[in-house]
Amino acid sequence: MKLTFLGAAGTVTGSCYLIETENKKFLVDCGMFQGIGLEERNNDEFLFDPREIDFVLLTHAHMDHSGLLPKLVKHGFKGDIYLTPPTAALGEILLLDAAKIQENKFKEYSESMPYKSVTSLYDTLDSINTIAMFSSISFGEVKNIDKEIKFKFVKAGHILGAASIVIKVEDKVLVFSGDLGRVDQSIIERYEHINLEGFGKADYVIMESLYGGETHAHRDESIAKFTDVITRTLDSNGSVMIPCFSVHRTQELLEILKEAYTQGVIRDNVQTFLDSPLALRATRIYEQFSTYFNTSTEILGKEVVYDEAVQANKDNARYVPQNNRFYFENLKVINRYKQSLRASKKNNSIFIAGSGMADGGRILNHLSAGIENPRNTVLFVGFQAEGTLGRKIIDGAKNININKRNLEVKANIEIIRGFSAHGDTHALLDWLSSISLNDNAQIFLVHAEPDRSEAFDKILREDGYHSHIAEWKSTQEI
Repeated sequence: MKLTFLGAAGTVTGSCYLIETENKKFLVDCGMFQGIGLEERNNDEFLFDPREIDFVLLTHAHMDHSGLLPKLVKHGFKGDIYLTPPTAALGEILLLDAAKIQENKFKEYSESMPYKSVTSLYDTLDSINTIAMFSSISFGEVKNIDKEIKFKFVKAGHILGAASIVIKVEDKVLVFSGDLGRVDQSIIERYEHINLEGFGKADYVIMESLYGGETHAHRDESIAKFTDVITRTLDSNGSVMIPCFSVHRTQELLEILKEAYTQGVIRDNVQTFLDSPLALRATRIYEQFSTYFNTSTEILGKEVVYDEAVQANKDNARYVPQNNRFYFENLKVINRYKQSLRASKKNNSIFIAGSGMADGGRILNHLSAGIENPRNTVLFVGFQAEGTLGRKIIDGAKNININKRNLEVKANIEIIRGFSAHGDTHALLDWLSSISLNDNAQIFLVHAEPDRSEAFDKILREDGYHSHIAEWKSTQEI
């Protein structure tokens, strides 16, 4: 039996692991590579024949874990894609959105270089065909593939639906962490400790190490800074523009803003605009799966207790339920593009819009209208990959180009790094220590920049674990 590391080895993105037995081949995740120098890998041929893959286990819906599934299907994969029910719902909207992005990229590239023969990575039909292969499995349910393979999903606490996976293959037990969430999670329940009853002790653990060797500031500190930046900007008669990821981060910020209005931290005459159709669809899905939520959280020093959330209307993209966890009276949802352009001209407002790295989406309308105003603030609350507009701005660019307009960066630039949905060293060690390991169990570290995986590898070795840093395209006999 063999395990091959096809992504997220030596880098953060592109999670994909191939397991081969005498009778079966299957993948854990099939994600996109992201960032300069890595995106080109998405165009490479798979290092296996997609037609020979029997099934896929998907940890969660983020593109760096799921984004190449339509390519897999396009090239002949016919099996089931096993995932949790919330991941199926989020995966549907994200893969359809990703297909539109791929189609637009293909159109732009083919128009700019008509003499070259190019094909898109995949299209909307490929995503539709992929979604048709989704097979939902609830957390904790044991699924038997055949007499030799069984698995179950365990809550990973990263985003809605995110899972760690326990797999028994023949006489070996493998545990994939997926992306692990923070100890001080807000919206969803934190990660669960791994219970191996019915599987036996673990022989191999493949775990993320994104923040290996680091300790997060407490979430309260990030919330306090977030509201402080907003109130200072509003008091100066400026607006706050927040490039934001559609899934989980937007919902987290809406929850914080709702409580900030409730406590009077933000004035009642200030409007917050949610200007992202994808984020609105994701928020609806979060409300559909409110049974996965924490029933209480602490925001701005106050415990907030929630009644069971009202489910969103799945058939109406413009509908926002007025009693749910994320809605508040001062929230204005923008649907149409022309509405976005009009709203971008409003003063003394808060704008939340995609994309999270400001390399596309409606945030460009707001940056174009407001980045030259020194009273305004651009507030980044997520990672900005090299080569993106967001990265250029936080690196101190004096001028930027949006839609062929040269703009001088005069607005204040603020960065809050404490909203990461990944666990720090404490969380990683807590999760790992819960696993009952065989004496010679091997730990493989993935999903991190080299310095972070090296730091965590050192910690694990000092604690007596048999730890290794996974290498891209390497194969382990198991």
